[in-house]
Amino acid sequence: MLHTLVIVATVAVGIAGWVTALASLSSGRLSIAPAARGLWIAAVLVFPVVGSVAWFAWGRPHFSPRATGSDPL
Repeated sequence: MLHTLVIVATVAVGIAGWVTALASLSSGRLSIAPAARGLWIAAVLVFPVVGSVAWFAWGRPHFSPRATGSDPL
């Protein structure tokens, strides 16, 4: 019973990561080149687990946090 639960939970997490990666890639809010976006979508579709992890680890643009406090200008 526990073995089945672990398998179901692992598959559910994998599917959730895959769907989240595709949703992130298909949204127009990210500023990446269309060719790069297409390659990332292909990678996530062909290699669901590895592609999703790679997208979140290396593919997604990282934004620097906004500075708080007064504006120096």
